[in-house]
Amino acid sequence: VTRRGEFDFTMRRADILKYTANMGEVLQQARMVPNIVPGSGGKVDGFRFVAIQPGSIYEKLGFKPMDIIKRVNGEDVNSPTKAMELYQALKSETRIQLTVERNGREENFKYDIPD
Repeated sequence: VTRRGEFDFTMRRADILKYTANMGEVLQQARMVPNIVPGSGGKVDGFRFVAIQPGSIYEKLGFKPMDIIKRVNGEDVNSPTKAMELYQALKSETRIQLTVERNGREENFKYDIPD
């Protein structure tokens, strides 16, 4: 992963395939919980990092504890099923944009993946 700016990165396709091949290992590098909207009766609005292992792929991708991933390429991440669908779709994308809430502000993380 190469960082070009605060929220702008480039990744190699081979790295994406490597990280997506071993889901169990990747999931152990961070802990996430659903971000429940207060007073909504349990509506999920993204997933919040509560812990990130130092040196992990999540840290390399620019994430920090308490960041909330809200959208992937414009699609809301509002259930574990949706999160997994988007995760699988990322394997073939050449550009990924994540909307991440950090410290109350939404930021757009951009990842270019040249083949």
